[in-house]
Amino acid sequence: MPKSIHLKEIAGGLEFEGSWFKYKYLALLVTTPVLGWFLINSSYVKGSINEPTINVVIIAIGCLFAIYYALARILNATKIIVTNDQIRVLHGPVPLLKNLIIEKKNVAQLYVTRQNVFHHYYRIFTTYQINVILKNKEVITLVSKLDTLAQGHFIEQKIEQFFNIEDVPVEGEINKKHT
Repeated sequence: MPKSIHLKEIAGGLEFEGSWFKYKYLALLVTTPVLGWFLINSSYVKGSINEPTINVVIIAIGCLFAIYYALARILNATKIIVTNDQIRVLHGPVPLLKNLIIEKKNVAQLYVTRQNVFHHYYRIFTTYQINVILKNKEVITLVSKLDTLAQGHFIEQKIEQFFNIEDVPVEGEINKKHT
């Protein structure tokens, strides 16, 4: 089983859980209020906490969004619950991403793709996502931002085995030999 993915067999199904936690979000949580305070109290920004200007309000709102995002990334986990009838993807406890329910009767195939995420300073980070092909040929992303290909293939294979779906090659998927 890949690192940071936990699998539990529950009554009549499977439950995968993966944490969003990364240490860099602890740093964001700590530095954001400090940086915001220094910016608001600097000579570069007119106004103050006691006499707010539009600049102070924008900095404060930006800091609140950054703190909320950092808390979500620290506290949240994604659960994939697979039952005889459906796949549910739940994110929480801090609301950030939309939950998803896919009925088993609509699932035709699952596959994993690579996603290149561009970062400032021209660095590229690679993450992986699991996609579901529905019987009407629509493609839905089940989960994204997986750290390793092994995590994606592990979840894909377990769900296909549970639903008795024969694994067939899909255009654009990453070959399982690379796992």
